Amino acid sequence: MRVISGKAKGLKLIPPNDMKVRPTTDRIKEAILSAIQTDIYESTVLDLFAGTGGLGIEALSRGASKVYFVDNSKESIKLINDNLNKTKLFEDAEVLFMDATLAISKLAREGVTLDIIFLDPPYGKAMIEHIIIELVDNNLVNSNTIIIAEHEIELTLSEKIKSFYKYKEKKYGNIIISFFRSEEED
Repeated sequence: MRVISGKAKGLKLIPPNDMKVRPTTDRIKEAILSAIQTDIYESTVLDLFAGTGGLGIEALSRGASKVYFVDNSKESIKLINDNLNKTKLFEDAEVLFMDATLAISKLAREGVTLDIIFLDPPYGKAMIEHIIIELVDNNLVNSNTIIIAEHEIELTLSEKIKSFYKYKEKKYGNIIISFFRSEEED
């Protein structure tokens, strides 16, 4: 686990102690971030179910203006904070130790609008569609928001969720990365 590109390129991130936290592999992280590279600079990002913070830290390293890291595990929050300190990218980060639904409500109350959203919930919970609906219903998205969801191959996501459509899907072994964008209005 390392930072692949940008200001913190090459720095190794602190891995989790056990398999309860499932970090995105460098190969998958590189594929995700390469696919959205032009959208990262000066973006506002949400790393929901952040785990080690690897995706959000990569976005900060590549020039995101603000990243919100959300997780409800004490171990993950410690890992995120340690990795932000190690990479010296803590200045434009906000770490929230709370449930995803509570974090969505908090960000909505603060009037946050997100450009990029990383979703990597625990496997076997089928939470992604529900989370996307909450993000839309709480007005945390805009017409250019990109949502990237990592999930198990057994989970099939709808082609359209609220105003978002799946425009790309990539398989990596037993993992699928689904990319969603807002439907353009005529």
